[in-house]
Amino acid sequence: MNHVYSSFRLAFTAIILIELSFESTAQGIVYDDFTMNPGYENMVYYSVDNGVAGTANMASWDLAFDVRPVGATALINSGQGMSLFPAGPLSDWDVIDETFPDNSGAIVPFQNGTAYWSQGAFSEGGDGSFDLGWGVYDIVTHTIASDKMYVISLPDGTWKKFALLSLVSDVYSFQCANLDGTDFFEDQVAKSNYLGKIHAFYNLTNQEELDLEPASGWDML
Repeated sequence: MNHVYSSFRLAFTAIILIELSFESTAQGIVYDDFTMNPGYENMVYYSVDNGVAGTANMASWDLAFDVRPVGATALINSGQGMSLFPAGPLSDWDVIDETFPDNSGAIVPFQNGTAYWSQGAFSEGGDGSFDLGWGVYDIVTHTIASDKMYVISLPDGTWKKFALLSLVSDVYSFQCANLDGTDFFEDQVAKSNYLGKIHAFYNLTNQEELDLEPASGWDML
């Protein structure tokens, strides 16, 4: 289950048509509908068997960490106008400052892939092997350590510098601050809190971890 992510520009009301049997005619078709609200306000998790399994406010999160057993990336909420810029090695953390936005026009931002959940924006630049983009996998310790940092442009015009530091024992560790270094904080997201789910969500402004994915089964988002 939980296989399909739809990025189509749907109308405010989505119409679902499910053919339950190839051998039946009108009796085998179920019509359903639901709303995402104007402006695509809500994400809607949909179950073919049971209808809407849950909804969540699209603007409530900035990052979505892949919490599947082999997941090792994070997505950005680009649908809300968020951008992720590569900003060099992690050793440049103190070098990046408020001048970064002035030069960001020459930098191509990273984007989520559209085919697989594993194609998070943080995976861009990887080699498809041990370099996962945001960090490098150690085949001896089975951990991932960061060698890069990023700058994030949030929908409200705020800029943050960010580093996804590591994935150790199924726990993501990261740090974030304003470009001038103020409001620095570190936090973690543990996969064990989201068993059976795909993503754990996070709001950088509120420094808040969000459990938005429904516990019940779903097939489409």
